[in-house]
Amino acid sequence: MAPSTAETGLCNRMNADHPLALFAIVKSTLKRSEASLLVKDCKTTTVTLTEAKISYVACQEDSCAQREVIVKFDPPLKSLEQMR
Repeated sequence: MAPSTAETGLCNRMNADHPLALFAIVKSTLKRSEASLLVKDCKTTTVTLTEAKISYVACQEDSCAQREVIVKFDPPLKSLEQMR
């Protein structure tokens, strides 16, 4: 299913206005063994009432890979406006 206009706008706003917050969220989800990874290009890709998906690039030495983290909202949002 294609993202709604509200969802797309929210993702764009999060990516433009809160890059450090996205970076911090991604870093906080890494395992202890992954703490030395270089994390970059964090982008919100999807937001629903129950979760947000953030894609990022993780690099270690000369190897980089695209990854994604899913952040669950507990309790779920009542509306996407709560993400502001």
